[in-house]
Amino acid sequence: MSHIKELNKYIKKNGIVGLLPQNLSDRIIKRFEKEISALDDEDSNIAASTIMLALFSLVNKSNVCKISNKITFEGVDIMNKFNTYVTWINIEIRRRNSTIEIPTEDMPTLNDIFIIDKKVRMAIL
Repeated sequence: MSHIKELNKYIKKNGIVGLLPQNLSDRIIKRFEKEISALDDEDSNIAASTIMLALFSLVNKSNVCKISNKITFEGVDIMNKFNTYVTWINIEIRRRNSTIEIPTEDMPTLNDIFIIDKKVRMAIL
């Protein structure tokens, strides 16, 4: 099964709340981790397609989002949202690896995941 189809199936099963980094399955977060690593590798042929699908679903707050859907963003809005989502994914990877701790109430929600200046308490372990 392609990564896109797998993510769509995951979204249909878990809803968009499943796309919050703390709710992602280990399999999906590992795929996202590969895509994030590939962003800095000019020779990589791995695209950030599943991250973008997740991002579009979160922005649309829709359980059904296809790459063919037209989504309009103003200015650099999409890059800000992409960077914020990737940052949260990286934080979640470190949280799962027990290198940081974040109180549950500081984890992102559907209402605040894209707020750039969100206050988050974090302890380095």
